[in-house]
Amino acid sequence: MMGLSDRLRQTRLLAVVPAGPGDDWAKALAGLPPSCGAVVMTPSRGWAGGLGAELAAMPTTKRLLGLDVSDADGAPDGRALAEAVQPDFVIETAPTPGWPHQWALHGLWCAGPSGGGLGLGAALANGAADFCLIADAGAVSQAVSLAPPGVAASKPWFAAVGSVQEAREAIAAGATRLAWHWAARSGLLGLRRHPDRDMLKASNLLADAWRRLHPDAALGWRAAGSRPA
Repeated sequence: MMGLSDRLRQTRLLAVVPAGPGDDWAKALAGLPPSCGAVVMTPSRGWAGGLGAELAAMPTTKRLLGLDVSDADGAPDGRALAEAVQPDFVIETAPTPGWPHQWALHGLWCAGPSGGGLGLGAALANGAADFCLIADAGAVSQAVSLAPPGVAASKPWFAAVGSVQEAREAIAAGATRLAWHWAARSGLLGLRRHPDRDMLKASNLLADAWRRLHPDAALGWRAAGSRPA
């Protein structure tokens, strides 16, 4: 079996979804496209009571599952829940090696040029961080320079997008991994109804870009539903 780090490196599409009381996570995960290899749950106040039990009781999934505990104001009890649920990875303000378990991966939200630019370089250079999420679209080109996606030694990073246009721009700037951010969208309600069509389109754009970068690869990552160019 592959370790968590290897599974993360093979992940090209990641979903960032809001977490709240009463969410049906089994249906939500079923609504995500198969090409989505990881899910980050971003909590809001009042979420921990029933959600902790739901997450702990969830059946094993092929996707990596993580918690975003970086917003202490939004989820002051997020770290306690992470200790109880033992997710595959956590998103923090600073990596805590060995927590919440010894195999857990650690991610960081990165500041881009509008945040001073230094945050991105520091995050990508942080040896305790396993991957980065880049929220600033203007930082993608800088990330490509600091951690080229085609270099094996580069730290994995995901460009956070919330629309097909944002996905297209991030890919054009050199991103080969996307984090589809649901925070400002319909969230789990939409996922329960049907897989998000825009997310599928972004996944297919990403698959096309990957094939262009790896023209000799007979087999490899591709998005569900993607068609040959």
